[in-house]
Amino acid sequence: MRSAGLLALAILAAIAPARADDVDALIAEGQQLAKKSEFEPAIDRFKRADRITPKASHACMIGLTYLRLQILPRAELFLALCRKRATASDPLPTWMADAERQLAEQLAAAKMLAVDLRVLPAEAVATVTISTFGADESFEPQAFHLG
Repeated sequence: MRSAGLLALAILAAIAPARADDVDALIAEGQQLAKKSEFEPAIDRFKRADRITPKASHACMIGLTYLRLQILPRAELFLALCRKRATASDPLPTWMADAERQLAEQLAAAKMLAVDLRVLPAEAVATVTISTFGADESFEPQAFHLG
């Protein structure tokens, strides 16, 4: 009987909602990885934090890290998501304008096609996935830059 109780506790612990300190730890780890130019593992930590608690700040860090990796289409989408999610309690970072300017300059110099995807009727709900993006990355229909 005791082992059944311990098993129940283990299951509850596994499905319990993540705590804020779990998210904070993932963000801190991602920031440390990014400082060491370990960008892909950093993005993984930021995405894991975002799956627990979607926030503008998480999308901002993902976008900035993609920008550092020169993966401009994904940087553009995550920085746009950052801007869309921003609120008074989860504001845009102070570096956002610089990142957007840098992204715009790099997109203008890149040989990429801007494809504007729309779904009709406009009230229809749709998400877009792109085969060269991460399997966990889907977005609302919008303009996408493609190589």
